[in-house]
Amino acid sequence: MGRNFVRIASVLIVSAVLGAACGGGDDDDDATDPDTTEATTDDTGDTAGESTGEIPELEVDRTGRFAGLESYCEPATEEPAEVPEATDDGITADAVSITHIRVTLEDLEGLGFAIPIGDPADQAEKFVGIINERCGGINGRLLELTTVEAPPIAPSGQDPNAIAQAACIEATEDNLAVFAWSGSGWGGNGGAGCVTGNHETVYITTYNITDEEIANSDGRLFSTSLAPVDGLRYAAQVLNSEGAFEGKTIGIVHTDSAGESEIVQQGLVDTLDELGVPVQRVDEIGCAGGSNCTSGVIESVQGMIADGVDVIFPLMNVISMPGYISEMVTQGVQPGDVQFYNTGFNAQSGDLVSSKVIAFGGEEAGALYDGTIIIASGATGTFRLPDFEPSPYSEMCNREYQEAGGDTYTADDPETNSAYGATVGSCTFVRLIARAVDAAGPNPTRADLAAALAGIGAFDQGGEIPGSFGPDKFTAPNQLNKMTFHYPCDEDLIPFDGMCIISEGDAFPFPTS
Repeated sequence: MGRNFVRIASVLIVSAVLGAACGGGDDDDDATDPDTTEATTDDTGDTAGESTGEIPELEVDRTGRFAGLESYCEPATEEPAEVPEATDDGITADAVSITHIRVTLEDLEGLGFAIPIGDPADQAEKFVGIINERCGGINGRLLELTTVEAPPIAPSGQDPNAIAQAACIEATEDNLAVFAWSGSGWGGNGGAGCVTGNHETVYITTYNITDEEIANSDGRLFSTSLAPVDGLRYAAQVLNSEGAFEGKTIGIVHTDSAGESEIVQQGLVDTLDELGVPVQRVDEIGCAGGSNCTSGVIESVQGMIADGVDVIFPLMNVISMPGYISEMVTQGVQPGDVQFYNTGFNAQSGDLVSSKVIAFGGEEAGALYDGTIIIASGATGTFRLPDFEPSPYSEMCNREYQEAGGDTYTADDPETNSAYGATVGSCTFVRLIARAVDAAGPNPTRADLAAALAGIGAFDQGGEIPGSFGPDKFTAPNQLNKMTFHYPCDEDLIPFDGMCIISEGDAFPFPTS
């Protein structure tokens, strides 16, 4: 296995989770109270995520053909203001070329990572079909959809970077894609940079994009998830404001996968230093270019114990973290000895990923990880709460998909919840593109379309607090949530392999300092 799998199995593997994050299900990015506009208090009376900021009071503009909650789109009633003409590569008089880059996540099933997200290719085709067939296209053009498939694991002997470049070339040079997107996390190994920087294609993703990638994209790289550096920084600030680090000895462990050292340093270590919070240990676990990172695990755990560490950020990928937690059990660490904190980095805020602690580490590892606090933009487990109601947007997306011939999924059914959310994710990607094409006018250039997406403002993602793009804002979330990992899951709740992540309280704003 190449380094490709580390980036994808830790981030991509949970496209389902990130798709569900858009959908008001398993990892609902925005499933919160519709009236929440500022920080709220938890059961202890402390302010969750105390901050001087507030959640933006955003409202989706419902006046367009692609912004309603009753249907996916409205048929065109007027002719375009100008006769459509070919204006740029991928923009003909008849069509705008778009490409769905799909990671073949089903290939991971044999490794024990089954991902029940339905059929993303079919989801994309159905939503594009609704726009083209029922609603008559956009400004006289149809959306011309192509699909590029990329493996989650580079075949033996092949360079992961070359695999990423091949998918990029197919999407941009062969298909002349004006827009490309991926809900399965494609973009590592230079893929995102190839699409946006080298080929001037707008790319929308769930991939953990970095500040450098955004800066180098010339305004063409967008994510429906938080950038990982931001997620780590916000978590450190929120936890510090709650006094979580007072009198504690802090340890951080991460892998040597490409880019992770820089992300952890910039997002967490530097932030804690700025806050005056000393960090006792920062351990890097070696992966030897593979996915199962084990080099130095024993020594790291020994060091954590010897140094009296009682707070740990286990920022490892989905395959490697269960082994680290299990080694702590082996070395005698007991439940309650250590408080774990985590974030959405490496998708550890989702049920699908966190459940692997038990699936591969066993009951003792689950008991040790029980009580882990997670700060992330999603609100995992909202569907488990007694007052849960899926958002009208999520319901519309799944209803439209079903009526177009797709399968039926339900938000509060643990068997189909992830597929329900992934459907909303696909619905959102295609609708974002449609809104940008509509807003750019009858004869846009590629630059016009990129600018239209950047100026789209608030948009539906699956919850009552919209996502948004804007000037210098290329990641969609606008709030944080505090969650707790429970093992075993309370008998009154719906477990996921015996565990459950539960959102605690309402969403709260990003810290401002």
